[in-house]
Amino acid sequence: MCLILIIIFITIFFSYKYLGKLGLKLSLILLTILSFIMSFKIGLFFGIDTNISVIPYASIFVLLYILIEKYSAQEIKKDITLTIKTSIFTTLIFLIFISYTQSVNDQVIINIDHLIKLLPILSTFIILPLSILLTTKLYKYFNKINENKYINIIICTIAFALIESIIQSILSYFLVLNINEIMNISLANYLFKIIIIIVSLPFINLMIKKKVIS
Repeated sequence: MCLILIIIFITIFFSYKYLGKLGLKLSLILLTILSFIMSFKIGLFFGIDTNISVIPYASIFVLLYILIEKYSAQEIKKDITLTIKTSIFTTLIFLIFISYTQSVNDQVIINIDHLIKLLPILSTFIILPLSILLTTKLYKYFNKINENKYINIIICTIAFALIESIIQSILSYFLVLNINEIMNISLANYLFKIIIIIVSLPFINLMIKKKVIS
């Protein structure tokens, strides 16, 4: 987990250092795609079952806070639109690959196994754009009443990530896991999102102050 997070930070840092805003956009696209790809897998982090997509997923919000602090509201709207477009494109690609089964008549058929595989992708497709929109509004609201942006980031994560994690886990696993298992994964995802955001605060601060190499 730590290694993946470090690799993501390094990628964002050097992308911005040499490509500027374009580098951050490319990083946003990459993290969005990774969130979809990794959403299939439940793994052990420090002995706790969690969806491994939590790392790139939480990193999207790390990048979102950087973008909000560095660019105008109009630019942020473009970035949110880019994320939504990437989500739609990635979902369509997975729908094609997962839902298509070669049959005698060369027809497209969808069975329950395909549906189970699709659920984590569809839940990410639904939740991610909404989470980005709501987090942006919530963060801007807290910035109006409190000048400490790092406290605001933590408050936004604590306030919103739990509901987000529960809804996403229910949508992803209601066909294959019981409610106790779903809640355990939800709480684990919530815990790791908070940890990732808190650990990322020095990196966010660095990126806000970082200039592009001309």
